Order: sequence, then structure tokens, then C-alpha cells
Amino acid sequence: MRRRRDDEKLDRELAELAALADGSLSGERRAAAEARVDGSTELAALLAEQERAVSLTRSVGATVDAPASLRAIGAPSNMEAFATAYQCKPTDPMVRSGDKQVKIW
Repeated sequence: MRRRRDDEKLDRELAELAALADGSLSGERRAAAEARVDGSTELAALLAEQERAVSLTRSVGATVDAPASLRAIGAPSNMEAFATAYQCKPTDPMVRSGDKQVKIW
């Protein structure tokens, strides 16, 4: 029975560290958890692991798309064929020329 209580206590401690790492722990519980972490190198190491996991999880969810302002105009503004087809003037915003034009292939 004691082992079960110890396991449950450990589970609660780990859940609290995870909440501390992701910023969802607040108020007195946050202050108490921070105090326990400050007093324990083991808890500090576990918290650092949790913070890395949270950071990686959040970065995976981050977009890798081009900024919204470039998604629709980025490719056509680099194409001479676009400028020709739509009879764009060299000074039009949808025309990039010379050193401002991006060429990949």
C-alpha cells in the first residue's frame, strides 16, 4: 500500500512539474513548486527536461510557411512570364527585377 501512495505522490509531482514547465501552474501552487525545485537538483533537472519537451512540442506546431504577405505574391512577382501575361510595368509592386528577383534554378 505504501508503494502505491509513493507512486501516486510521484505522479502528482511530475504532473505539477509539467504544469510548471508549460506555464499552466499558477498562484500559490506555482510558488510552492518553484520553491521545491530551487531546493532540489533532481527536481531542477526534471523541470529542465520538461521545459525542453514543451519547447520542442511547441516548435513542432509552429508553421514553416512563408509569411502571409509573401504567400500569394512571392512566386508570381519573381516570374517574367507573370509580368508579361498581366502587362505589368517594371515599377509595379508585382514585378521584381534585377538583384531583387529570386532565382532558384
